[in-house]
Amino acid sequence: MRRRRSSARSASATRFDAAIEGGRELDVVALFVDMRAWTRLATGRLPYDALFLFDRYIQVVTAAIRDNGGYVVTIAGDGVMSLFGAEKGARAASSDAFK
Repeated sequence: MRRRRSSARSASATRFDAAIEGGRELDVVALFVDMRAWTRLATGRLPYDALFLFDRYIQVVTAAIRDNGGYVVTIAGDGVMSLFGAEKGARAASSDAFK
């Protein structure tokens, strides 16, 4: 009987194979966005209200990143890390990130 690989293992192996086979270096722009004074803003609010504000903030920030050619890489707490320039040069990426 043949053993089937799990999809998680398969995806992990695919990423590893791509790294071994090589790739290309790119000049990219990394942008980190963080909500100023989020803890102070959330303190004293009902949990529903704090989550509503947080959800809306994440929606607006990620939409702006995608609308200007960026990719959301990580969301950790109220911080959003994004990359620009995968398809364009660094100069255009800088402009897109600034927008």
